[in-house]
Amino acid sequence: MQEKLFQVVCPNCKQAFFIKRDTVINHEIDDDSVLLLENRSLFVHTCNHCRTTIPLDYPVLYYFPKERIYIGYHLKGEGSLDSKSYETDSIEQFVEYVMMVRDGVMIDAILELKQGLLQGYTYDGMEANQLFFRNDGQLICLPKRDA
Repeated sequence: MQEKLFQVVCPNCKQAFFIKRDTVINHEIDDDSVLLLENRSLFVHTCNHCRTTIPLDYPVLYYFPKERIYIGYHLKGEGSLDSKSYETDSIEQFVEYVMMVRDGVMIDAILELKQGLLQGYTYDGMEANQLFFRNDGQLICLPKRDA
């Protein structure tokens, strides 16, 4: 875990304040950040003054030590030589990649499928060894195959 202090100004009441956010998240030890990511609240903050929800957009590196996989959002850099790294362009894509690796999905195979069959679909989770992908109310289910 690596924290950074950000200054935020509420767009509603113009109250300025500082908040701390994790910019490096280790999947195995940062339980609180993992939950914040899953419910999408890692990238929002509620103003203490007027209770307005403020979207946050900042660089984050999510690390899976056992798999040696890094997933970055707004980062410029690489992991170690023994690691794979994936750079994402949006918060939604960042969360999607983290959820795929968390669920044990072979991310390289899915990213290849997303170029064809799953183009425009977003990973929606895994249940009973089936992978679900969603696009505008449509759902695709694929059986998960172990390597």
